[in-house]
Amino acid sequence: MFWSTRNVTEAVIYRLDATGQRTLVYNVEPYGRQTITLSQRERVQVAYELAIGAGAGEAVQRIVIPLACPIPWFFGPAPDSCPVREAEQTVVIEQPFERGRMFYIESEDRVYVLFNDGNTPRWASYDDLYNPDIHPERDDAFDQAIAGTGLVQPVARLGYLWRGLDTVRARLGSGLAPEQRYDGLRQTAPSRDPNFAGREDVFVAASDGTVLQLLPAGSQWQILTPSP
Repeated sequence: MFWSTRNVTEAVIYRLDATGQRTLVYNVEPYGRQTITLSQRERVQVAYELAIGAGAGEAVQRIVIPLACPIPWFFGPAPDSCPVREAEQTVVIEQPFERGRMFYIESEDRVYVLFNDGNTPRWASYDDLYNPDIHPERDDAFDQAIAGTGLVQPVARLGYLWRGLDTVRARLGSGLAPEQRYDGLRQTAPSRDPNFAGREDVFVAASDGTVLQLLPAGSQWQILTPSP
């Protein structure tokens, strides 16, 4: 950074946080230059403010510096946000339902439930508690209940959660097709919604080539269609 002032003996440069509040302080000469090294986790932009004088006589000059994103997205066109880290490869198990979908991410050992019934939360996630040594893969009673409808009962990890949580089962309905297991990609980025400062959006490659974006706190999810 370069700066110059006149008719003062000292100046102050402040680092501003996301809300515009002054944080870090650099006491500097009336004119000069300073090199500042940023953390690799810095994203989107940084802001600084040069201040001289005090009280009603204070004069300030603000500068906002855009930051190039150092990490590529695993899909394009790229979102406006910048990933926290490189995309991770992980096994994903996904299944469509009458009113949403479920998927399991092996790297997190969590099951995600995405609802499209218009109610809240729009999505939720749960620890995977399925143990094939002690938990049955399916329940014959559910197969009998949907026999002849073309619908399917989820099995194993997805089925254990679906059968165990009445609210999830009621909101999703039954499966439209058997689950699919594939090698997928997962990536996160800081949320750009000021209501979720410090939280992250989750991006997951779906089995049909699209990308699922999950906004924080179950607030919303959407389907992104990458460029060919």
